[in-house]
Parts: sequence; C-alpha cells; structure tokens
Amino acid sequence: MPVQQRNDELVDLLRPEFVSWDSYIGGGKQYKVEEKTANYTITLADHHIDVDASSGAVTITLPALSSAYDSTNNLGYVFRVSKNDSSSNAVTLDGNGAETINGETTQVIIFQYDTITVHAVSATEWRII
Repeated sequence: MPVQQRNDELVDLLRPEFVSWDSYIGGGKQYKVEEKTANYTITLADHHIDVDASSGAVTITLPALSSAYDSTNNLGYVFRVSKNDSSSNAVTLDGNGAETINGETTQVIIFQYDTITVHAVSATEWRII
C-alpha cells in the first residue's frame, strides 16, 4: 500500500464521524461475568455467561430476537456462553422458541473452556461469531 494512501486513511480516522479511536479498533471494555449452575434465560443486561455443568446438563436460552435485534438501525446484541467444568455434562445454548443459531435451534458445548459467542444479525437468526 502506498504511503500516501495510508496517510489518507489515518486522516479519515481523525474525522469527527469517528466516536473514538477505541470504537474504531475495538478497544477494551469491561463486562460482568454471570456464573450459572442451572438453566437460565439470558437478559439484555448480560454479556458473558460462564456455566458450571458439573452437577448436570444446563440449558442457556437466548432472549427473543424481537428485543435483541434493532432492525431500524441494524444493531444486534452479542452474548458469550462458556463451559468452565471438566464434566461430560453438556451446556446447551437454545434459541428462543423457533429462533435459530446458525440455522439450528440449539448449539451444544461439551468441552471445558469452550465458548460460543452469538450475535443477533436479523429478526430471525443468531450467528456464531
């Protein structure tokens, strides 16, 4: 890439349309981690759900896309679900009702420390990102 083009791109970053450098480069943010050991429905105030399924299988249900996706502004919530124990019990991530996650109604986490991050991308679908 020519130096002039790089400089022009950097100048574009300094324009007032950019809220902040952090928002452009994905700067760090703090999120509360919810620790769960039983079935739970995610709320819009949640971000990361850390599940201990050592006592049995756990189902985490996503909120309805009607509240998690803003079709007017094309904005959707992002949630992360992880399994923190080494048991063979599954953590199931369940779409709300008939809503899907990558085309499926559920996704399953089996292994310790595995994580699924989903993004509300439309009024009918969550996507794993």
